[in-house]
Amino acid sequence: MILAPLHVDGRSLEDVRDHVQQLAARIPVWRLTATKTAAYTAKIGEMVIVDAADADREITLPKALSFSRGMMVGWKRVDSSVQAVTAICQGTDLIDRQFATRSYSNSFHGDTYVSDGAGSWLRWAQVGVSSLDFDPGEPGDWVDPDPSTVQEALDALAARVENIMVLKRIVDDNSAAGFDTLTDYHLTDATTWAVSKARILAFILETGSSDWDFFLLQNDNGFATNDATVKRRQVVANGSGSMDIHLDMPFEDEDATSELHFYFRDNAGANKLDKITVLGVSIS
Repeated sequence: MILAPLHVDGRSLEDVRDHVQQLAARIPVWRLTATKTAAYTAKIGEMVIVDAADADREITLPKALSFSRGMMVGWKRVDSSVQAVTAICQGTDLIDRQFATRSYSNSFHGDTYVSDGAGSWLRWAQVGVSSLDFDPGEPGDWVDPDPSTVQEALDALAARVENIMVLKRIVDDNSAAGFDTLTDYHLTDATTWAVSKARILAFILETGSSDWDFFLLQNDNGFATNDATVKRRQVVANGSGSMDIHLDMPFEDEDATSELHFYFRDNAGANKLDKITVLGVSIS
């Protein structure tokens, strides 16, 4: 005997349950889970509380399906260990449209994600507050000398805050000869850049070429070999003349040398890239 699934107003109970979860996820209040001390598969709208004090933990994200566009999920660890917490996508889903997994060992760290409805969870906010956890009864949380003014207290607090996004920039005109075309370049500036991970906000390119392509790379010689974890990404195709390029693109220097890598290809002739300005914010 085959039993038909139960229905409510013509809809299966599974459909009703999913619909209720969707509605709940649209309410701007997180559904906090019980503290998880083992691997866990998160549901849309949940803030998963994780304790990784004694071992690494894995949090599997729900599928970023079309109906979930704009819905959120997150996790927050509540321990001070350096064990890793790893967010894992299902199937072909990605985090920030490029990572199948993301792992962090920061104590008291957390992440939230918003679904793009097309198979990606976009990182919405990152929380790293281990250095702000303060217990007046714990001597280890006290640092001498105590601040004597409000400004000293604010300065001390600012010095301890983790993961603040700071505006970074590189300006380079390679004034000796200009940037030759068909060459992988790596830029660095220990004063104004000095980061290996950033979110690129803008490229400002100055060139006399009437037809050019521009690629963002993750490592040295990344165009020729294309061997980075994140393959070369074409930012502009068939550009003409100087251009301001506004975007929001994550970047990581896989060489860990605080460099930014790019490739400029002139399709018009012997023109060169005369000057490049890069604006971004540092991320951890």
